[in-house]
Amino acid sequence: MTMHALDAGRGMAAARAALAEADEIAAHAAWAERRGALERQRLRSTPEGFRRPANTPRPALAAFELGLKLTGLWRRGLANGLDVRLRTLALELPGLPAAFEGYRILHVADPHLDAAPALPAAILGCVAGLEVDLCVCTGDFRAADRGPFTETAILEPLAELRRSVRAADGFLATLGNHDCAEMAPELARLGYQLLLNRSRRLHRGGAGILVTGVDDVHRFYTPAAAAALGALEPATFGLALVHSPDLAHRAAAAGYDLYLCGHSHGGQVCLPGGRPVVTHVGRPHRRLASGLWRYRTLTGYTSPGAGLSSLPVRFNCPPEVTLFVLGRPAAEAPVDHPKRRRGGAEVVPLSGRPGTF
Repeated sequence: MTMHALDAGRGMAAARAALAEADEIAAHAAWAERRGALERQRLRSTPEGFRRPANTPRPALAAFELGLKLTGLWRRGLANGLDVRLRTLALELPGLPAAFEGYRILHVADPHLDAAPALPAAILGCVAGLEVDLCVCTGDFRAADRGPFTETAILEPLAELRRSVRAADGFLATLGNHDCAEMAPELARLGYQLLLNRSRRLHRGGAGILVTGVDDVHRFYTPAAAAALGALEPATFGLALVHSPDLAHRAAAAGYDLYLCGHSHGGQVCLPGGRPVVTHVGRPHRRLASGLWRYRTLTGYTSPGAGLSSLPVRFNCPPEVTLFVLGRPAAEAPVDHPKRRRGGAEVVPLSGRPGTF
């Protein structure tokens, strides 16, 4: 090949890269414009249409807070809210490529980093020094649920998370209903790759999986979120990152295998046995409001979250950051595969899980 041909080839590659970058910039600008319009309206945009805000009434919160203080339970609730734990779950997933056996995903959901002064240290303390393959954050980085981004103090703990955790395939993030469009460039500046109705392919040993992230669908749903799930090709293992479980039916129909979300905080305040009092999850998906579930062939996990919302207390619902170790069912994975040794992880088989329908 001549030098002229090599130069021409490089020029074409550079032109394609420039066009792709221009398309990315245009797509982000269009997303920001749509998101801004939704942020300015009172009603929530959901997959089922426009709905009223789902916040717990302030008088009810004030009465609950007073009751906790009068009964001496307030301090216990505060301590519970800061007892952030690292939970390790080993998922057995049919269709997972053999090269991804043992793949480790750290999931940080709903940190609400400014909800309590000691919260960032509690979250960072349980993940410091971890080595994983991928770290994913599914939104609700701040406590406020509307208004411009003024909570710049949350950026330092987010930067510290990037420094404290080693993630071979990087840090992916989506936004939640508490997050505004102004936060996207700040997260990108810190090194988080925002998947806002976009996908990314991950590769291992000639095999690959598709990770699709969408913007919040609890309050800021647009058809672009559902359309983004159409990127999954047949016979490709798909991971969906969504702030809430409200898009599980669409992800299942599109053929995704794993769905990671949060939003509900698992209830945050639960009855004994972990039964949530309030979840703020749409009626079609309330059975998916906490923990591990299945929707048809889709396996999902709704995290109880790492942070706090409304009141800085928890009862019968400990906060967590979740480490998933992906594997294939024993019949599919080689018995001598070195990564089948999963330490003290809770091994979760595919069958017989609650919330199946």
